[in-house]
Amino acid sequence: LVLVLVIGSYFAYDSFSVPDRKKPRLSDNCSLIFKDNNFYNSKNKIRSNGEKIFECFKLKGVKVDSIHYKMISDYGIEEKINNKNYNLITYQNTNTLEKLIQKFEKVPNSDEIMAAINKVKNYNFLISEKGLQGKDQTWIWEKENNKLIYLRNSDVKKGNYDKPKKIDRNFLKSNKENIIDFLTNTYPLPNSVFSEIKNYLNTIDGSNTTIQGCTDPNFQEYKSKYKEDTKPTSCKNKHVLGCMDNAYKEYRRKYTKNKKSDCKRKKTVKGCMDSDFQEYKSKYKEDTKPTSCINKHILGCMDKKYKEYKPRFTKDTNPTRCKSKNEIKTPNNTCTSSKTVQDLNKAKSSANTFLIKLQDPSVEDYNNINKEWENQKRKFDNIKKEISDCVEDNQCSVCTKKINRISRQKIMYKKR
Repeated sequence: LVLVLVIGSYFAYDSFSVPDRKKPRLSDNCSLIFKDNNFYNSKNKIRSNGEKIFECFKLKGVKVDSIHYKMISDYGIEEKINNKNYNLITYQNTNTLEKLIQKFEKVPNSDEIMAAINKVKNYNFLISEKGLQGKDQTWIWEKENNKLIYLRNSDVKKGNYDKPKKIDRNFLKSNKENIIDFLTNTYPLPNSVFSEIKNYLNTIDGSNTTIQGCTDPNFQEYKSKYKEDTKPTSCKNKHVLGCMDNAYKEYRRKYTKNKKSDCKRKKTVKGCMDSDFQEYKSKYKEDTKPTSCINKHILGCMDKKYKEYKPRFTKDTNPTRCKSKNEIKTPNNTCTSSKTVQDLNKAKSSANTFLIKLQDPSVEDYNNINKEWENQKRKFDNIKKEISDCVEDNQCSVCTKKINRISRQKIMYKKR
């Protein structure tokens, strides 16, 4: 019994009297400061483990002089000057990355962090108009379109960046291995970017049977054709669920994926509900304030085949006022060739075009139109009317002569 009490007392003391000894987390000593060609943690101790230095660079960043640098992705590094907001380092300030590499190369075990910075620098060039210059071509990655394009170095040396970008699929296909070697050894790129470019080249030569992209339907980047996600994931913008049918009151523009159950209250379609007005539509369930009924229908015969027809009528009467049909002339030389009718219609259209030009005030001022020109205009008016009648009456032999008259008038017009 005494032995049991002694052992129990020992464990009780060990459990409650001695404080927990937690292992220090990486983040506790991850605020790196670069000075005297070494990396120091917050406790002013030198960090020499290259792998941990790189992890800290991604987790909390490193302070160099008065500037704080942090890697936010494998292709992006931000800088914060004098404790202001972080700004992404782009192609315009790529020299900053060059200086960082020059400083860090003197530190032992800094290969990993330097390699990462170098890849970001190469990426910034690749997506800029400057591109990455190879032996004969300068390469540019269009990240918006996911396309690899190139310029001839001879054009680049002359400063001709506005030359049409070359996207020769056959060239890319035949030089695929050289391109991959160029972007792996000469100008290594961040893994995610290199994966996209390789995927693009594989798609061109047909060796890519697995199309990569966002495979989660809850994200806006999702497409059913994608069979495998990229690394890092391409799924970035989550769908905003809601009613996307603007016929309902619950509709909002911000929604990116429809949720039918949210569409509950249908909007009342407002408009003119009086069928005596031209603005009336059967879909309207409520009139507007003030009313949308503005132009009242003009009742009358609307069938062109009847003498009672007038273009101003907007609605037929009930019963109809169309009673006397127009007489159809049937001359002996009735035309049966559809081509001739088409030719006549073209001539009619041509006469119309010239009439419009003659009626244009600017043309009159410019050409000092005189009385003779006015006679020419009247001739075209007459030809237009005659052709219109001719087409309706189908008198081909007469109309052929009138087409010739129009041709002569065209020549006179051009000479004038």
